[in-house]
Parts: sequence; structure tokens; C-alpha cells
Amino acid sequence: AMNDKEYKLDRDVYHLLKDEPFFALLSRCMDKRAVNDIPTAGMRYNPDRLQYEIIYNPSFMKSLDSPVVKWVLMHELYLWILRSILSLI
Repeated sequence: AMNDKEYKLDRDVYHLLKDEPFFALLSRCMDKRAVNDIPTAGMRYNPDRLQYEIIYNPSFMKSLDSPVVKWVLMHELYLWILRSILSLI
């Protein structure tokens, strides 16, 4: 994890997409927003932009090693996939 600099999600997203190409399309479908009022990370629907976005606490993400950040991002994207599938049932 980066401890001496401001956290930049783009670098971790790049590594995720390089290692896990399946997530490339999913990740491009949503904005990523840093928010300080949540403890970890999550997914939300933004009614102003009419799309889903990944939200994350930069301090939380900065505290994690890169493989764990990758897991967190994959977790959020998998939840989005599952919600999308379940909404069709």
C-alpha cells in the first residue's frame, strides 16, 4: 500500500484490468468516487448521473496491500453483477 502519498484508485484499477480482463467492461460502466463518509468501499446508484458508481474511502484503500485492493474492487463488481442478475428474476 502507498503510505506517503495521496491514494490514487486509477493505478489499482489499471492492475485489476490487466490481470482480470473480464472486469474491464464492468469498470468502464461506472465512475469511481472517493468519499470520506464510509468506512471501506461500496457501490451506489447515482440518480443525477443515472448510473452506478464505485465509492471508496481513500484512507481505507491506502491502508491495504495491492492484492487486497484488487479483491475489494472485484468484490464490489461481483456484487453489482449479482444485483443485476437478481433484478431480472
